[in-house]
Formats: sequence, C-alpha cells, structure tokens
Amino acid sequence: MDGLSSETLAQLLAPINGLLATRYLAAVGLVCALYDHILTFHEEWQYMWLRDRWDSTRVIFFMIRYCNEGGLLCVAYIFSGMRGDLTDASCKGFFLSLGLLGIVAIGCANGFMTLRHYALWDRRRWAKIALFSIFGITYGAIAVLAVFTLVELCQTTYYDTTYRVCLVHKKPWMIIGVWAAMSIFDVVTLLLAVSNALDQPYRETVEVLERFRRDGAIFFVTLLVLRLTNFICALVLPHYDLVITLYFVWAMVTVITCRLMLRVAEIRVEAGKLPAYSPQAGNFSQDEYLEMNCFNRTGTR
Repeated sequence: MDGLSSETLAQLLAPINGLLATRYLAAVGLVCALYDHILTFHEEWQYMWLRDRWDSTRVIFFMIRYCNEGGLLCVAYIFSGMRGDLTDASCKGFFLSLGLLGIVAIGCANGFMTLRHYALWDRRRWAKIALFSIFGITYGAIAVLAVFTLVELCQTTYYDTTYRVCLVHKKPWMIIGVWAAMSIFDVVTLLLAVSNALDQPYRETVEVLERFRRDGAIFFVTLLVLRLTNFICALVLPHYDLVITLYFVWAMVTVITCRLMLRVAEIRVEAGKLPAYSPQAGNFSQDEYLEMNCFNRTGTR
C-alpha cells in the first residue's frame, strides 16, 4: 500500500512544477507585451494609424499586436484561477481558438519576414522565387500539421478538477512538426540574409547601414532562438509540460515582430522627406539608400 500510495502521489505531483512555470511564464510574457505596447504606442500611432489608408502592413500589424495580445489575455484569464470551474468542452474550445489564432498569426509574421528579406535583396527575381517558395512550403506544412494537432488535442483535452486547469492525456506529436517547420523557415531565411550581406560590395564607411543590418540580424536570430526553444520543449518534455514556454515565446515573438514592423514603417514615412533615389548616386540599392538616410535623420535606437 505504501508503494502504491507513493506512486500515486508522484503522479499527482508531477505536473505541478510545470503548471506553475507555465502560469508564471505566461504572465511574464503578457506583462512584457503590454509594457512594450505602452512604450511604442506613440510610434504605432504616428507610423501606422495616421496613414491615409489601410494596407497589408497595417492589417498584418493589427493581427500580430492586437489579436495576439487578446489571445494572451485569454490565456492569463484561464490560468489565473480567478474564474469558475470549466468543462472538457470549454477546454477544447480554448485550445482550438488559440490554435486557429496561432495559425493566422504565424502566417502574418512569416509573411512579413518574407517581404522584409525580399526588400533587403533589392527585390531580385530569384530571391522572390526562393523566399516565397520557402514561405509557401513551410507555412503549408505548418497549417496542415497544426490542424492535425488541433484535432488530436480536441480528443485528448480535459479539465482537471484537482489542478483546476486544462490538460491533455498525451502529447500530440504533430506539434513537433509545427515547430520544426517554423524553425526551418527561420534558418533558411536567416542564411539568405547572411548571403545577402556577404554579397554586398566592400564600402569604406557605411556605419549607419551596418548598424541597421546588425539590428535586423538581432531580430531574425532572436526569433529563431525563440522558436527553437518551443521545438526543443515539444520534443523532450512530457505532455503535462507541453506548453511551458509556448505562451511566453508567443508574447516575445509578438514584441519583436511589432518592433521590426514599426522600424520599417518609420523608414517608409521618413523616406518621403528624402530626395528621390538615383541608381547613379552610389553602389547602394534603393532600400539601403532609404535605410541609411532615414537613420541619419532619426538616429539609431
């Protein structure tokens, strides 16, 4: 009896640390996302919402910032304990809704990254084919695998009355493929960015451009590290720790992507104050010309 009791106790206590870590990491991620929103709202208002018309950039930005923050608030509510008991059906609806939102958010973020890399390659035809092929293949794989993951989650999700939280009976192995496909996208596009930097002719002094390139590299590398973190956790952790880093990473990806979008939007707005680009003005592409001159005007943050 003592052995059985110890085994039962171990099974009951096993998920506790993971659940606590998931709760606190999700809360930290939400606070970071909301705090960054406050810090950058003046830039958002100036470079996004004061524009004359809605375009794809504004739609993508709205989806990434506001829809993701709405999802993170929902996660905080579910994990806060400040709500009544749930049911199995409500837990399944919770995971299904967040999963569908995640599929759309990933498409928006990866689509923007694809367009950004394409611009850095000065819109060359081969770069367009390569980048959009990578985006199409990886996002197609992500969407299909995510749908299978959601179907499996709906079959294994339940509300645990002991911990008062939504859990799953077993790990949906398809989720590993979802994070693997996202990591592959980040690795390939980052390699293309490095190739683009090496492809540039040598210049004596382009400090502002190089500073911008280093800044952009930090964005891309950080996104890769965050997504690799989710991939590794999904690969090695048990089913009750499956989402231990998921919501924190989601929040950080939202912060990083929104900051990059605001920086690009600032460049485009400031570009209207510059003389027209001339290919004979130097060995710079049009995007490099805008980036250098705009940051000469606005400074580097």
